[in-house]
Amino acid sequence: MKNALIAVAALGAAFVIGSKMMGSSPKEVAGTIAANASSAVEEAKQKAGKAASHTKKKASKAAESMKETARGAEKAVKDVVSNVASDVKSAS
Repeated sequence: MKNALIAVAALGAAFVIGSKMMGSSPKEVAGTIAANASSAVEEAKQKAGKAASHTKKKASKAAESMKETARGAEKAVKDVVSNVASDVKSAS
């Protein structure tokens, strides 16, 4: 715990000293950091939205493909049943 407090104090001191060396007040530097963080969050939201949209499109295509496969299987089963019924009639 003591080491963590020392690390936080050192980080705070480096922040204040660095901002003074750059000619900005700590408040301005903190504001810039906050603005950059906000921008990064917004960008992450946009990327997540695009990824979700892409996934939705892929899922929709996969569902349509499965429907087509099911229709084909249904037709094949009907054809087999029809052929078997026809064969049974012929054998009678």
